[in-house]
Amino acid sequence: MLRTARRRTARRRTAGLAAAALSTLAVTALPTAAEAGTGSASGSATLLSSVDASGVQAAESYWTTARMAAAVPLDGPDVTTQGVAGALGLRAGVGAPAADTDAAPGGVAPSAGRTPLAGAPVVRGTRAPAVKVARPWTGAAGVTQRVGKVFFTRAGMPYVCSASSVDSRNASVVVTAGHCATEGGVPSAKFVFVPGYANGLRPFGTWAAQQLISTPEWSGGDPDSAAALNGDVAFAVLAPRNGRTLAATVGSFAISFSDTTSPVSVFGYPVSTRDDGETLKHCRGQRFADTAGTTDRGTNCVMAGGSSGGPWLAGFDPATGTGTVTSVVSFSYRDNPNALFGPVFGPSVQAAYTKASTAAVS
Repeated sequence: MLRTARRRTARRRTAGLAAAALSTLAVTALPTAAEAGTGSASGSATLLSSVDASGVQAAESYWTTARMAAAVPLDGPDVTTQGVAGALGLRAGVGAPAADTDAAPGGVAPSAGRTPLAGAPVVRGTRAPAVKVARPWTGAAGVTQRVGKVFFTRAGMPYVCSASSVDSRNASVVVTAGHCATEGGVPSAKFVFVPGYANGLRPFGTWAAQQLISTPEWSGGDPDSAAALNGDVAFAVLAPRNGRTLAATVGSFAISFSDTTSPVSVFGYPVSTRDDGETLKHCRGQRFADTAGTTDRGTNCVMAGGSSGGPWLAGFDPATGTGTVTSVVSFSYRDNPNALFGPVFGPSVQAAYTKASTAAVS
């Protein structure tokens, strides 16, 4: 359903089954135009919206500095471990690795009555495993210019999520969370991507979407169900600017559709009492399986609303800012707010990607 315009938290999910080691992480070859209909033999894709040149211009013109500043971080599915598991007839547990590095000293425990990822002050405790609070990214520009904010409207209200530029045949695709592109059957409007956003500045301009594409599981399902959460991914096909594509301007990350349990670096623009949403933040940790019923994977990281759709990078090299996108920030369980979850990029996600990658841009 369409969320109200109060500042909420971004729900995250990441998924998968098994154990492709980082050394065997397979990056999918760029699809051919002939594959565009369904994207892959075992998946399908949903075209959410398509705009012409006048729609592109209207979106670019709409997003003034003031409107971007007023945009509300969009929350994802409002779920609990017991709710998702119960709907599948399962008993929920929350899996987690023994420990992670780079955590706040003593770990982080949620304060009583804390809402999911609401950015409440850190409460020190002895809870294990250690949880990381997202920190500012001050490293290589290679990641900074490929990650950015997406701004869009629903029912006239301005919202914001995170997204990243990924390799594609048309050099014009960003990946984000499905709930940033559509919810309740209503596609987002005036959708734009601002790579390298920082403190209100747009160093690489504003890029308007020509098409929004998602998975049928997310676009047509109950957003709080395990099936929908498994498909909470969307792709935007962006119009060129001044005759240049997005990837030619800022570069792009590799993207993979092979599940992996390798460590992950997560990036996004959270908004909370601790984060103003004006700078890129990141966490790094080990992945673990979601035991509440989805096929997503989790990582122990506190990152608030606005980070939905931010990339999960495997094989991340902090010296160059390069890595492979293997999931996106999707949700956190209300009863497990210190873990982010993101979908595994399976056949339906690959189908959506292929449709976006082979779309014509002009």
